[in-house]
Amino acid sequence: SGHYATMCERLIPRLTPSSRGQTMLLSATLTAELLKKSELRSLVRLKQLAFVVPEEEEVEGKLPSLAQVNPAGLRHSWIACETGRKEEQLAAILAALPTPCRIIVFVNAVEAVGHQVSLLRQFGFGQRAVVGLHAHLQQRQRLQHLDRFRADPSGILVASDVAARGLDLPAVDWVIHLHVARTLPLYQHRAGRSGRAGRAGNSLVLVSPDEAKWWRTLQPAIQWQPLELLL
Repeated sequence: SGHYATMCERLIPRLTPSSRGQTMLLSATLTAELLKKSELRSLVRLKQLAFVVPEEEEVEGKLPSLAQVNPAGLRHSWIACETGRKEEQLAAILAALPTPCRIIVFVNAVEAVGHQVSLLRQFGFGQRAVVGLHAHLQQRQRLQHLDRFRADPSGILVASDVAARGLDLPAVDWVIHLHVARTLPLYQHRAGRSGRAGRAGNSLVLVSPDEAKWWRTLQPAIQWQPLELLL
């Protein structure tokens, strides 16, 4: 919420009520909790013009449609991995992909981001921009890492789900789910980082036996293709 505090401190005092216009706050990460903050409430001091649009997946009983999960141009695949050997499999896949190739690797825990970045550099990918992104980074660090990723057409971004939505990322050729997404909507957001704006994209899930519970949620909803056809 730090950037909201900065915005409120610098921007809102400059705004004055006007009968000829509206003041609106739009954000992909604005939540009802943040709207409760007094400095944000002052932005809507005339009327309650700011509101939070619920995510589609949060509407009771409603899941993303097959068209949303399987947009044209985005191809989905998966491979089975032995528990404890995913890192080796990931390195082999990255080495097999043609370059230039910009890739996001999603993990399920903040702690896993730095660990995977270090491993990828040890595996010999250090000549590429291999950077991490998670919610515990300071805003300055996030921007630096994203700038490095954007500047390298073969960049590798290892990220928690903070990167699944709300970021302006360049053409991403592959999204690789090192850890299976816990829900179908989360998978949808992750995979949607690739294949945007009509471009071709690829989403690959690495599945280990201990992730069968979550994998069973995803499997029937996705139009899967053999991995060989994507490489």
